[in-house]
Amino acid sequence: MQRGAGTKRARTPRSKNNREIIEIAELHGRVALRAYQLFESRGRVHGRDWEDWFRAEKEILSGQQGTDSG
Repeated sequence: MQRGAGTKRARTPRSKNNREIIEIAELHGRVALRAYQLFESRGRVHGRDWEDWFRAEKEILSGQQGTDSG
């Protein structure tokens, strides 16, 4: 049997996968930056990192990035 003969495998284009990876990395960076901004706006008080992260995530994903520390 010749090499390459037989059934073909379905492939996902690499460019689509690469785009998704880049978009996820950019989203992660935006959330991290906003979470840090929230941390700073509270006077850099430690212990609320999860709260800051989830609030930042919610703001970024909803398109409502706030400027207050609420």
